[in-house]
Amino acid sequence: FKESHAVKSIMSGLKPAVIGLIASAVLSIGKTALGLDMLEFTINYTFIFSLVIFTLALFLVFKKKWHPIAVILVSAGMGIVAGYIPLT
Repeated sequence: FKESHAVKSIMSGLKPAVIGLIASAVLSIGKTALGLDMLEFTINYTFIFSLVIFTLALFLVFKKKWHPIAVILVSAGMGIVAGYIPLT
């Protein structure tokens, strides 16, 4: 099936749809997680830390060619550690 023209066509059509669905989920969850509201935008330590983790994740995936699962695990670890650091 891998060499089938029909399968290749279907897969090339599905890729943009899947990317769009993942992007929509990321934006929705990110908006909730960061506490962003359309009417009010405040920069706090949580937002800055999340932005640093996100930037580091992009750097590791695109520049250092890390496997995405490894980046997810590292990001999760950083998030867990950040949850135990009191921000006062």
